[in-house]
Amino acid sequence: MVTLVDLRDEELEALEQFRKGVAEAPLMYRAIPLGFKASTDEQAGGLVTFVASEESEDRMGDVIKVDGWQLKNFKDNPVFLYAHDQTFPPLGRVQKIGVEGKQLGAGVKFDDGDDVAKMIHAKYTNDFMRAVSVGFRALEYEENTKGSRAKGILFTKTELVELSAVPVPAHPKALKKAMGMRS
Repeated sequence: MVTLVDLRDEELEALEQFRKGVAEAPLMYRAIPLGFKASTDEQAGGLVTFVASEESEDRMGDVIKVDGWQLKNFKDNPVFLYAHDQTFPPLGRVQKIGVEGKQLGAGVKFDDGDDVAKMIHAKYTNDFMRAVSVGFRALEYEENTKGSRAKGILFTKTELVELSAVPVPAHPKALKKAMGMRS
């Protein structure tokens, strides 16, 4: 059985290989739970809004700097996946993405023509699911010396690759939320 400690060690090794220049920037995942409950915004075309990331410490002692998010490539293919599974068709698309204060917000349009997407959408609507998770490439980072945990990482530049619906987040504030976002 793979433990969180094993996964953390693998992440740290991948980051070290990238730092040494012998590997590409690793793909990493960070989920964040419900900050503020919200309903689907019918006036905004039925988008469900989420806090996708927040500039605060997650359960592993990591922080992703909001002003370091690189969104250009993501906007070309704004997929909303289930549990980071890139082999399964997307549940929908992210129609709005942007920074508001110290948060990265996302407005998701679920695919109403897909039964699985409708089921997951209902899980959010009925509060059985509340969290999302970012899949990103760590481009620049350093030790999080101000964090509360050993081996924490401060990600200063990250490329958003995908956003996923997840049942359990790594960050206690990555959740469904009503919010205004700047693109």
